[in-house]
Amino acid sequence: MAFTIYKNTDGSAPTLSGTVNSYVALLDACLVNGYGAKAAAGWTKPFTGTNKAVFRNGTGSSQRYWRILDDGTVPTALAREATIYGYESMTDVDTGSNPFPAVATTSNIRKSITADATARDWIVVADAHTAYIFVKSEVAVGVAGDFLTIGMGDFYSFQANDVYRCMTISRGVSNSGASTSDMFARFEGILGNVTVGNWMPRGHNLTYGPRNFGKHGDQDKEGATGIATGIIPYTNPSDGGLYLAPTWIHDPTTAPAPSVRGRLRGIWQFLHPAASVNHGDTVSGAAAGELSGKTFEFIKTCPSSAGGGVIGVETSNTLETN
Repeated sequence: MAFTIYKNTDGSAPTLSGTVNSYVALLDACLVNGYGAKAAAGWTKPFTGTNKAVFRNGTGSSQRYWRILDDGTVPTALAREATIYGYESMTDVDTGSNPFPAVATTSNIRKSITADATARDWIVVADAHTAYIFVKSEVAVGVAGDFLTIGMGDFYSFQANDVYRCMTISRGVSNSGASTSDMFARFEGILGNVTVGNWMPRGHNLTYGPRNFGKHGDQDKEGATGIATGIIPYTNPSDGGLYLAPTWIHDPTTAPAPSVRGRLRGIWQFLHPAASVNHGDTVSGAAAGELSGKTFEFIKTCPSSAGGGVIGVETSNTLETN
């Protein structure tokens, strides 16, 4: 199984802006309908309403629900932001059971620095199980170049028959363009820490109760910055290698705790300084190494932050899938 990578520079790609419903239209185009030469990722849209919709991941996945409200009502943010909540089940666009996170918890999407029709750059990485959406919300104003990111759909679970192997990765603040408020590229140093805005519906005991999970990679090579980059010289002097680490998911709260629940599908921590690669660079794993057969594209998520942030997206037909 492999991701399709959708970009705003594709022919017939939809436009994302700080206007109502533009985020719903983006997901509709990438996940459900496809556009131009790009086929849809394989999701469905079972429920819809005015400036809101529910998306469900496809056949073979956990087949849960994610409700996007994009009507400009996020407090003080207007149409610069939308909201996202996962649900274990839904009966219409406004009614669902067992949300993750709880609806009282802030769970936002940053679309644009301005509430207007200024087009924003975006990248969607998706298959029928999982979607990651990278939005460069500040193109001409403020912090140019930062991609603010959410995730929805399945992770790869270490637990057998895990029908709750799903997550919502969002922003736990309202009306903030700061890259430091974006936690997709945040890696925790210890298993006792959670990552803000990262939620799954249940712990390993499979009892409902939203769990704020954490993400970790290879902290020793990361240099304890908390951002998805590392400190190994590029390339590594002893073997000329480029080093990546999987993104593990850990649960600090479900007893016995902490536990390692699984991994983010296709998302790798870059273990060299951010300046080592350019946004959009691609590489292949060494033929005789652990990454043999895998290919990657690099997304520079937070170039404005100290240390930057680089995500390696696995682009080959090698994704871990339950």
